[in-house]
Amino acid sequence: MTTHKLHLLILAAIAFLIAISPVIAQVPNTAPIIQTQNQGLQLAVKAKSLYQAGKWKEAADIWQKTANAFATAGDKTNQAMALSNLSLTYQQLGNWQAAQQAITTSLNLLKTSGQSQQRILAQTLEIQGKLQLATGQATAALETWQKSATIYTQISDQNGQVQSLINQAQAFQALGLYNRALTTLNEVNQNLQQQPNSPLKVTALLSLGNNLSVAGDLKQAQQILQQSWEVAQTLQLSQDQSTILLSLGNVARAQKNIPAAINYYQQAQKTASPLVQVQAQLNHLNILVETKQWQQAQALWPPILTQLNNLPSSRSSIYAQINLAQSLMCLKQSTVVKPEFSSPIVQQCIASKEAENKLLSNSQDLTDITPEWSDIERLLTTASEKASTLQDKRAEAYALGYRGGLYQQTQRLTDANKFTRQALNLALTADTRDIAYRWQWQLGRIAKALGDSQQAVSNYTIAFKNLQSLRSDLVATNPDIQFSFRESVEPVYRELVDLLLKQKQPNLILTREVIESLQLAELDDFFREACVTAEPKQIDEIVEKANPRTAVFYAFFLPNSLEVILKLPGEDLQHHSTPLNIKVAKNTIAKLQQALPQVDRAKDVQILSQEVYKWLIAPTQERLNRSNVNTLVFVLDGGLRNIPMGVLYDGQKYLVEKYAIALTPGLQLINPRERAKIQLNALTAGVSEQRKVEGLEFNKLENVEPELQEVKSQVRDSEELLNQQFTKNNLERQINKGGFSVVHLATHGQFSSDPDKTFLLLWDKLLKARDLNNLLRSTDTEQASKTVELLVLSACQTASGDDRAALGLAGVAVRAGARSTIASLWPVNDESTSLLMKRFYQELANPNITKAQALQRAQIALLNQKDEPYHWAPYTLVGNWL
Repeated sequence: MTTHKLHLLILAAIAFLIAISPVIAQVPNTAPIIQTQNQGLQLAVKAKSLYQAGKWKEAADIWQKTANAFATAGDKTNQAMALSNLSLTYQQLGNWQAAQQAITTSLNLLKTSGQSQQRILAQTLEIQGKLQLATGQATAALETWQKSATIYTQISDQNGQVQSLINQAQAFQALGLYNRALTTLNEVNQNLQQQPNSPLKVTALLSLGNNLSVAGDLKQAQQILQQSWEVAQTLQLSQDQSTILLSLGNVARAQKNIPAAINYYQQAQKTASPLVQVQAQLNHLNILVETKQWQQAQALWPPILTQLNNLPSSRSSIYAQINLAQSLMCLKQSTVVKPEFSSPIVQQCIASKEAENKLLSNSQDLTDITPEWSDIERLLTTASEKASTLQDKRAEAYALGYRGGLYQQTQRLTDANKFTRQALNLALTADTRDIAYRWQWQLGRIAKALGDSQQAVSNYTIAFKNLQSLRSDLVATNPDIQFSFRESVEPVYRELVDLLLKQKQPNLILTREVIESLQLAELDDFFREACVTAEPKQIDEIVEKANPRTAVFYAFFLPNSLEVILKLPGEDLQHHSTPLNIKVAKNTIAKLQQALPQVDRAKDVQILSQEVYKWLIAPTQERLNRSNVNTLVFVLDGGLRNIPMGVLYDGQKYLVEKYAIALTPGLQLINPRERAKIQLNALTAGVSEQRKVEGLEFNKLENVEPELQEVKSQVRDSEELLNQQFTKNNLERQINKGGFSVVHLATHGQFSSDPDKTFLLLWDKLLKARDLNNLLRSTDTEQASKTVELLVLSACQTASGDDRAALGLAGVAVRAGARSTIASLWPVNDESTSLLMKRFYQELANPNITKAQALQRAQIALLNQKDEPYHWAPYTLVGNWL
């Protein structure tokens, strides 16, 4: 689990910002040859050389002389060119007022330019956009770069068009529109792949790699960045190589390859610009703090601070200061007395309770090496003042929010409240909701610390609503790829549920909405995009109209309890709380998950599952009996999702013997449509032979062929893809023919909390979770409306040691596009699966029962023959149970 939180969000933004190579307008070869103009041309060559050598102060002086020489000669076009480059040079020096004056004068000179000067106008607009972005005006920068793109298109300048698209992607990311940035850069990359190597190609690949990293596609990001580095090396672009090495370090870090990350950061420092050098050092410091290497961290941060003070003011340098403050606050973590009341900023320093305990045990060692709180305060004060001078509201909102967090840590709660509110107001003014929710959350924490529960609920609720509105891009706002979500987003939901349920009259409707929304957010984070459409108003309608009568359980873990919200037909929501030590609960669930796939541990399964029954079902059993429900639908939390609910034991019967059962990631995802009364027809497919694919060994599945034969015997109208025939192309081809109500896949598969480790085995490749998007929906327009009713995955298993593995099952169920999914949580290597599937399809042929009831009857029939849960319990229905 990674712990580099918000500060790496900032680093990703910096890396993307500096990826764009400076634009130097070219002196036209057709300039009139007179003495003053010759002098201007000579000066321009000298200024350009100084700029490229990083001698910006000297370059600025020469560009000013160049502009004066062309002005004396009456050459307005070349004067505008010189002023544009003067503005670019002033930007490097952080002299924003002078940069703005120079670019404004240049654009005024170009207002009357003819067709031959359009290229210089477009380049000047690029420089103006760079200035706007650097000073926090991302929307204006986007509009400016769109204007330059239009000009490049008019003059058929393909390289200029590509550069403008790269610039626009940069603006999209600054605006939080990460998916749009990624789409734009993919388009650029496709255009450049067939072209010769060039600095532009390096820039495009670097930008694409950074965006892929933020979007969670680490393997692809690494490949693209490596390609960018190889092109930069071929072209001997040393500065670009350093920037790429920094990005490769960030990817390695997200992949938890810490030695590789440190190596990349150290390499990046050798030939880097001052800003990239500081970034590499900051990331190295972050790792030292994470890995508790206190002495090395102490040696590294003072020189970083010195270098930061020498950087010109810009959004990038401000973010770097905040990044350093984040690391230093993490070093001070040991002084936190009540973590639950601490700033979210500091909470994000700790990824686990074990890490927290280690920090606390080492607190004495930190006494002499950590900075003073006043040092961090000074750093953040400087950052906020610089942002204010630049009128960069986004950067100022970050800096002020961090100051609020620092004051919260030092128990200066009045100041904490004051500065956090200032930060929030700036974030709202700048329409940066991805920042706003953090400070709303922090205000909620401050209110809790002050004992104002009503204000805390209000602040948390607003933060929650903001998260809801951010769904489409929230998953890409934090570059911690796997489970950063769990430190920077998920706690908002959990802490709000805790607050709501502690009220004298809990708002159970809002509580349920928060729980449902967390389920969606987890799926969004799993796929790194808002991949599903929710319909919040459907929830009660589904339960009230469901036939047969259905009850819905929402189970939700809090630090010291299991909270259950129950919806029964015709009744208001009901709530009960079971006091529970979360460590004990996790241990019990883990032991049960380990025992279930072992045929000789049926007694252990009964003992352990009876414990879970007591937490979850027993407190409501009388209500269930009175309501005459016969179907239970579960919206589960944490490790409970890895346990088939049918195996819960009351001391006499398993739950499946009393109720039909289904799981769902949330009723907002359910289309409340009863099963269509249609003729069953199936596409069956599987791999029975031993295979080695993508470096993984897969055993022979001897029962696949008998299983598929049983399906065919029950569903006469069916097609089969076995072994060599079971490829993605063949599967898509059959789906596109349309008309299948069932797709039954008997093949190795794994469900994991990591989408790259969630897959189905085809004959020649692994079909990963991300590749499943709408796989079961026909591309044929006539067949597109015929959604597959049921997807069956009969030889899959959950990843061992992963308490969130079933998140992969939910992801597959949602992503594939079927209305319902039945999957096994562990493989059963005997004829049991064939027996169960035969009975299931027999029952499914009856249009008067639901899919959940068909599965229940098949499981009970098998249980009567083989009572060990190993045989009958692994099959779980996810999605629409009707």
